[in-house]
Amino acid sequence: MGIGSAGTRVSNSLLAQLSIRNINSNMHELLTLQYQLATGLRLYKPSVDPSGSAVAMSFQGLIERREQTGTNITQSTAFLAATDNALADLQDILNEASSVASTNIGAGSDDDTRQNAAAFVSSLIDQLSQLGNRQYQGRYLFGGQATTTAPFDLADTMVQFVGDINQILTTLDSSSSVAYNVTAEEAFGTLSGRVTTLNDLDPNVTMTSRLSELNRGTGVRLGTISLSDGTDSTQVDLSSCDTVADVVAAINANGVVSITASINAAGNGLQLTGGAGTTISCNDLPGGFTARDLGILQTAALPADTPIVGADLDRVLSLTTELSALRQGAGIDTVNGFRISVGGDTAVIDLSAAQTVQDLLNTINYCGLSVRAWIDPDGRNLVVANTVSSDPMSIGENGGTCATDLGVRTMHAGTLLSDLNAGDGVRTVVGDDFQVVCSDGSVIGIDCTGVSTVGDLITAINADAANGGRVVASLASVGNGLRLTDTTGGAGDFQVRRVSGSFAAMDLGIEQTVANPTAVITGTDVAPVQEEGVFQSLFALRDALLSNDDAAISEAGSALQGEISRVARIRGVVGARMQLLETTGARIEDELLQIEGLLSEVRDLDYAEAVSRFRTLQTTFQASLQTAANVLPMTLMDFL
Repeated sequence: MGIGSAGTRVSNSLLAQLSIRNINSNMHELLTLQYQLATGLRLYKPSVDPSGSAVAMSFQGLIERREQTGTNITQSTAFLAATDNALADLQDILNEASSVASTNIGAGSDDDTRQNAAAFVSSLIDQLSQLGNRQYQGRYLFGGQATTTAPFDLADTMVQFVGDINQILTTLDSSSSVAYNVTAEEAFGTLSGRVTTLNDLDPNVTMTSRLSELNRGTGVRLGTISLSDGTDSTQVDLSSCDTVADVVAAINANGVVSITASINAAGNGLQLTGGAGTTISCNDLPGGFTARDLGILQTAALPADTPIVGADLDRVLSLTTELSALRQGAGIDTVNGFRISVGGDTAVIDLSAAQTVQDLLNTINYCGLSVRAWIDPDGRNLVVANTVSSDPMSIGENGGTCATDLGVRTMHAGTLLSDLNAGDGVRTVVGDDFQVVCSDGSVIGIDCTGVSTVGDLITAINADAANGGRVVASLASVGNGLRLTDTTGGAGDFQVRRVSGSFAAMDLGIEQTVANPTAVITGTDVAPVQEEGVFQSLFALRDALLSNDDAAISEAGSALQGEISRVARIRGVVGARMQLLETTGARIEDELLQIEGLLSEVRDLDYAEAVSRFRTLQTTFQASLQTAANVLPMTLMDFL
């Protein structure tokens, strides 16, 4: 039996290819190591180790985010430090003003002394306005988010605030943030002369209502709901819905079950109605909350022909909220509008063409007065604020009920008598406080004992045993104030006069005499709202000094003490925020060190191992070259 070939013969061509491949492989490994040694990075490109590169890039992204957070914290801390310095200067100004007030009370100060003191207080007001417009690195400290606009505009008799009162937040981590500014409202008490609607304006749900407005603004967790009419069932995908109309349309287009959706009779939610004789139900899919959030969850089938009446979806206000939807669909009086007065100027807020809350706000904000209106952050109320420090603001009717409907009337039935006259209230005595003398000569005595609100007073006058319908008390139909109407038709004058030394009639603004045949006494407005801040306190002190009024100087001094205490509290808040930022910044530095260590383990080169490997590869490369040099020149003659 013959012996076959061992099959181990290698051609010169294959031998050359193998040698070149080995040499190239060694050269590639050497080149890789050279790059790694030159850069100090094991992962100098992703292809070196794809999985390790993914981990390294994740660490690198985390480092960049934390470094940015650290930078933001550093800048925010510096901004707060500048703010704290400004607040310290504010305290110094207030302390100086308080000292002026205390040294100018009593017989020890004459008119000239107080005139000079008033001039000094005026200089403090100038300093205060400059302080309010202080900047840090080109940004106004107290301008809110409007950091490029000077927040205060000083005139001779007033300071107007033109900034905003929004906080500027810096992120601490993925779930928390902190404000690093102090608003002018917090520092100076600006916009404190404001009116917030008395009650929740409670808009009805309409087809155009955004789902994000429902459930007190928390919205609806969208998904798929399951509907059954007792015979058939189907699933309706609501995940792409944006408005109530979208939800209604999606349910009504299901094409399987005999169920239609609409807005319920109360106007505050949805209603599902089945066909004749059906027993309907509505459920969420496992893990879903859509039906629950829409107020139509009904797990057990209802009796035949019984609709699912949805729960109150508690819609909040938005700029697109229809005025007709306010007050549970009752709307407001847009025909007459209302009046706003600031100082001696009055504007009529004409809402005859207004359709939405945005129209209402625009009409107020551009009425020509120093007022500003916005939606309260709770989404339930509107706010109208006076932006000037020295002039009071009053909101009253314009012959209708609009201000009352909106709940922004500054003098209303619920106004406490103790809040009238800038909180000085109404001074009463035991027994009758004033008399109403009708034109027929009849006299009605009014005792204010036990009367706590304007509404109580109106009731007391109208229900007085001696009245008998002779005098009708109400709130003024135009503007503000009490209104007394004489119905007796006599030939004399109509009068309200004080008795028993009481100042109640004067404090109520109705101590008047009107000549016959005028039969109406319209009281002055004794319930305007006034800013209670540092500027107003200084203006009050200056005016009290100029008028040489001991009582007013004392009152202004007390107000200044309150402002000093408030600013001290704000400085405490600033200090706490700075401490939080500094603590967070230190923690971020520690985190960065740890993350960089983890990144280094994945990304950086082990030099000792790399150098050893480089030497090994050099030896291998030299051996490959030597072997190739020895083997490749061989010919057939070398084996003969």
